[in-house]
Amino acid sequence: MRDKPNESLTRTASTGPSPGGAGGGDGGTGSAERFLPGAIVSERYRIRGRIGVGGMGEVYHADDLRLGVAVALKFLNLASAGDPARLQALVDEVRVARQVAHPNVCRVYDIGEVDGLPFLTMEFIDGEDLASLLRRVGRLPAPKLVELAHQLCAGLAAAHQAGIVHRDLKPANIMVDGRGIARIADFGIAVPAGTPTEGEVSGTPAYMAPEQRRAEAPTPASDFYALGLILYEAAVGARYVERPDGDVALPGIHEALARGISCCLESDPERRPKSALEISALLPGGSLLAATLEAGGTPSPELVAVSGDSRGLSGRAAGGLLALAVAGLAAVIWLAGTAQIVNRVPLTKPPAVLADRARGLLALTAPGVSRRHEAWDFGYDDPAFEAAVAERNGSRYWESLRDRRPPPIVFWYRTSPRVIAPPDLTGNVYADVPPLDVPGMSLVVLDTEGRLLRLRTVPADVETATRSGESPDAGDSAGVALWPALLQMAGFEPDSLRETVPREVPPAYASERRAWVGEWPGGGGRAVRIEGSAFAGEPVDFRAGVPDRAKSVKAMKMSVANSVGAFIELGLYIAAMLASTWLGFRNFRLGRVDKRGATRLASLLAGLDLLGWFAGGPHVASLGGEWNAFLAALGSALRTGATAWVLYVALEPHVRRKIPRSVITWNRLLAGRFLDPVVGRDLLIGVLAGEFFILLFYLDKAIPEWLGLPPVAHLVTPYLTPLSGLGPKLFMVTSILGYGIERSMVYLVVLLVLVLLLRRPAWAGVAFVVLYAGMFSLRAGSPFSLSPALGILGVAGLAVLLTRYGLVSAAVAVGLGWAAQLGPVVSDLSSWAAGATGVLALLVMAPAIFGAWVASRGEAWRVGRVGRL
Repeated sequence: MRDKPNESLTRTASTGPSPGGAGGGDGGTGSAERFLPGAIVSERYRIRGRIGVGGMGEVYHADDLRLGVAVALKFLNLASAGDPARLQALVDEVRVARQVAHPNVCRVYDIGEVDGLPFLTMEFIDGEDLASLLRRVGRLPAPKLVELAHQLCAGLAAAHQAGIVHRDLKPANIMVDGRGIARIADFGIAVPAGTPTEGEVSGTPAYMAPEQRRAEAPTPASDFYALGLILYEAAVGARYVERPDGDVALPGIHEALARGISCCLESDPERRPKSALEISALLPGGSLLAATLEAGGTPSPELVAVSGDSRGLSGRAAGGLLALAVAGLAAVIWLAGTAQIVNRVPLTKPPAVLADRARGLLALTAPGVSRRHEAWDFGYDDPAFEAAVAERNGSRYWESLRDRRPPPIVFWYRTSPRVIAPPDLTGNVYADVPPLDVPGMSLVVLDTEGRLLRLRTVPADVETATRSGESPDAGDSAGVALWPALLQMAGFEPDSLRETVPREVPPAYASERRAWVGEWPGGGGRAVRIEGSAFAGEPVDFRAGVPDRAKSVKAMKMSVANSVGAFIELGLYIAAMLASTWLGFRNFRLGRVDKRGATRLASLLAGLDLLGWFAGGPHVASLGGEWNAFLAALGSALRTGATAWVLYVALEPHVRRKIPRSVITWNRLLAGRFLDPVVGRDLLIGVLAGEFFILLFYLDKAIPEWLGLPPVAHLVTPYLTPLSGLGPKLFMVTSILGYGIERSMVYLVVLLVLVLLLRRPAWAGVAFVVLYAGMFSLRAGSPFSLSPALGILGVAGLAVLLTRYGLVSAAVAVGLGWAAQLGPVVSDLSSWAAGATGVLALLVMAPAIFGAWVASRGEAWRVGRVGRL
């Protein structure tokens, strides 16, 4: 061996001399060479000469005649060859070393035998080991030492990623070739991390970590300690001597280099860096990520996580951006007053009051219906909304929605003698889902002021009717004249209407049909048609405001551009998923997959999906129904998780190679570094970008009205269920979080495909902007449904966000942009309906405050805990 006799292993010796390299000498043994130059071994290897000899064997330089490359042959001596334990150690070395493939690790090829002597073949390195180099030069100059340190970190990271702990890292086992490239060699006593040692101490005493001397289970931290000893020796020119106070004296050494060495030499393994890549990140000079990419390699998730900027924001900068986020939130709420339809329709009565109004109406006019089970919510009156869209031809049209009848926003209340649940248990209950097909069911639709718009009941069978011969105008058992009462509940004076011939077919059997025409009270002279039908003295159907079919058709014709945009977006989504399936399968087969990251992402999205169901339903008021609903929700969550897993394994390896900057913060989050200053910075940037997207989206609705022009886009029509209670609000939160992550990944897939096709990121970015800006300009109701100029601005911002700040910022921004569409933002904060606005404020300010705090505090936290990273 090349070490002095007193440096040999205790209890377990090394498996032989260092691997092939010139300049190693024979270790002073003076033994005769077993193979002379020119000898042929195993009919394949021509010996050039012996390059190393030790107590357990020899290393020869040879030519592989079959492949035409130089190799090193490591032979056991006769005594060791007869020892089954030594022979097994040689086999183990080959098996372990072949699991690690990296430019900074000496490659081991195979094992063979000649004349009863086993040998292994390995990469021949035309150079010398680091021990010999240090004996010649004393110590390495700082630039060379930093370069060597980065290379050793890269090699160790590859070994640890394969689950291997070297256990015998020392200068003699580090080969340096003529170009100055270092390779870690001799995995003779390497074992999988955590392997029980059974009290055996393995390694070279002078380079053992304290826990290694105590025969504790090997971990990567032991290799980090040995690395620190090697770097100290190369920097100072002498071996490290541990001081009682634990300090590491490195006078005259670059501060960052000294800090990296000190971290490795912590006596407590828990206080050492958690990975070799973190050590590399602490060292000065060069970028390991850039070097990996230049070499054509794919950086590991751990390498990506420790790459890039490690600085956050100053306290002043973080405070300024936080103040900007607060101002942006105020601007969003103010602008929502112009852009969101919920601010154009009076929401004067909360859902509990409207539900009570509906109960009283049923008790008065249809006492025969069952109210055992009930459900209610806000919704859009589609015919009324279509008519509103068809009539938007004036510069101040949207302002008329406040007094419009029938209004586009309504409140529905329905009852049933049995459990009300959606047919497939995967959606919510709506006014017409499940259908009203059970005798005793009823539906009441009110406007937001509590006036009746529609009443529908499902009567009992004809055979069981008790009042089939009575006329509704004669009054019910309580003395109420049905039709006048319903007309008054709808806000009409019966004398102001003219009776006409009915034209609507009742939804169920009716013994009487009536119809009236007139004008909406306070509706600006707009005509109204009212139709009703009754059976057995109780209403079957009553509708104030039968839709104008011609106007509905006209409104439908206006949505062609919307359909084209939706078709393009759907096509892109399907193409992204198909491409992801193929790429994911290929990456999995090639072993490139970050399984941990994919599993964490899939678990997060599936958990959010399931949490959304717990919060916002659908729930069924029976044990069997609730169990079935839970199973349906669980299936949906698993499907969401599986989709995310496939998308991630397809996307992430290629992003790491082509645009790794996009996932630096993402990988830090997956590694649990929630208090990383860059994580905080990117969260704050994502919030500001999200507010920017919302403002662009709202401005597209507001600018034409401000300029006195006809409206060019629909008002924002948010999901109205959050107005009905806390559960739907929580469901909105989970939906926004999941949407932001999933949709951002789809955008990143499209951007990645463009990079792969166009070869240049800049061209790919331009293509991305053109593609999505055109599509979102066509698409009505999308978070990026902007006029062309605003569309280009918004999508360009998204492209910059993905490439400059990455997936975390984009997910936050896209999620907030979706929140502007999904949630009703009421600008009157004193209104009962402002609770959903509070949810948006929470979604904005929670990550903004946390991000500002971490971004400003994180840098000091990192410096103060550099030894415990």
